[in-house]
Amino acid sequence: TYVLLQDLEVTEVYDNNGKYSNPNITLKDADENTIQIYKAVVEKIDDAWALVVGDKVDIKAAVGINNTTLQLRNSFAYEITEHGVTNIVDALAGETGTEFTVKGVVTLVDGRNIYVQDLTGGICLYFATAPTDLSLGDVVKGSGTRAVYRGLPELSNVTYEASSGLALNAKTVTISDLTSADVCTYVELKDLEITEVYDNNGSYSAPNITVKDADGNSIQIYKAVVDKINGAWAWAVGDIVDVKAAVGINNTTLQLRNTLTSEITTAASQPDYGDLVTKLTQLEDGSTVVIYSQGHGTAISSKPNGDWYLKAKSATKKR
Repeated sequence: TYVLLQDLEVTEVYDNNGKYSNPNITLKDADENTIQIYKAVVEKIDDAWALVVGDKVDIKAAVGINNTTLQLRNSFAYEITEHGVTNIVDALAGETGTEFTVKGVVTLVDGRNIYVQDLTGGICLYFATAPTDLSLGDVVKGSGTRAVYRGLPELSNVTYEASSGLALNAKTVTISDLTSADVCTYVELKDLEITEVYDNNGSYSAPNITVKDADGNSIQIYKAVVDKINGAWAWAVGDIVDVKAAVGINNTTLQLRNTLTSEITTAASQPDYGDLVTKLTQLEDGSTVVIYSQGHGTAISSKPNGDWYLKAKSATKKR
């Protein structure tokens, strides 16, 4: 049968010096009664089990038996939670105004909005004041009041503390795969073509970048975190990119949200023309030239335009 046990302390995590693919974890309660989670399903972070001796946990599990000895058996890592912590999927199902404490790994940092995910789902932690010590990939325990803002599930007026035991892993998806269940979780999408870079004629400090996949499905990277090079955004229409990002939502429209410029990269499937351009413009004596079209006022760039051509970049001839 399926049971819930609360306020247990981990007293042993035994994997036979790494030989077991799943450890046997011994727990005790306040009355010193003990029971073992046999072949416990838990995460491994940097080759260490996410649970260690001394952790206080709640567990949902099936009851097993070996001869006459009772055991616990779990199927998912999220069935074991720190005492006082609610799985995000359960917080998402909670009523507005209810207090919850969740533990998650940070998937987006955007001022007062911090997205986090655990093994069950994602949620936004909304702070009264923007935290300055949280980064992408950090693990935090956040406590707040269940709320929703423009379709975004959140805990508001959050207090938090540093934690551990979760890793930031991106789920590889396509645009058509995404649903509201993915909001605030971290995903990776590949081979996307940029169809628009919109900054409202330069008035936006971060552009909204629209991308589409091979099937014509599109999605926007809202307030995209990208570099500017010589006054122009580093990415342009026609570029093919891979994107790691958190999933956002505005009412019912899904978006992508990134924290670091490094989360948007040239698609792995896109040929690298940089070496070719270097060879074209490098002379034997070590000097370099620019391939320049005087009639069009453009110079060749290293960015591809389709499979066979390189993009032209506006340039002015100077002596």
